[in-house]
Order: sequence, then structure tokens, then C-alpha cells
Amino acid sequence: MKEDVQAYWNQWENIVKNEVVAWRNYHLYWLKQAQDRNIPIYFFRYEDMLGSTFFIMKELFAFILEMKRVEGTFIGHLIDENIARGKEVGALQEPKID
Repeated sequence: MKEDVQAYWNQWENIVKNEVVAWRNYHLYWLKQAQDRNIPIYFFRYEDMLGSTFFIMKELFAFILEMKRVEGTFIGHLIDENIARGKEVGALQEPKID
């Protein structure tokens, strides 16, 4: 088994390096496009969406709708309602960590 790993180590290392560079260049390209065109970007992590769905959804919709807050609005009400409904039926699940 150790020999198998050694035999492919350099190949694997090159693949990983190439993919990291490709990923970096892809994201830098789109960030530059947004910056050059003065397009606002909202960043969030998938983990935050799972752990703080309520907060992230309200923040995201406020960003999209160019509002400071969505609390007290129709969209805020829909977010509240759907988050609550998701919890009732178990739609919102904890991430699986193995």
C-alpha cells in the first residue's frame, strides 16, 4: 500500500497544485470582473448557512433587495415562516461529520 502511495505521490501533488491554481485564477477573474464593474458581492460560507440559516437568509435577502433589514417586511415574514416550517418537518438537518 505504501508503495502505491509513493508511486503516485508526485502525480497527485501536481494535480492538486494545478487545481488550486485553477480555482484561484477562476475566483480572482470573477472578483476582478465585479470590482471593475462596481458590482457588489455577498459572501457566505456553506457552513454558516447550515448553522445560522435564519440569520444568513435575512442578511442575503437584505443584500439582494438593497435594504438594511428585512425584519417587518413580507420577505422577512416568509423567511421566518419557512425556517420554522423546515424545523418542524426536519428539513433543516445538522451537517454530518464522520
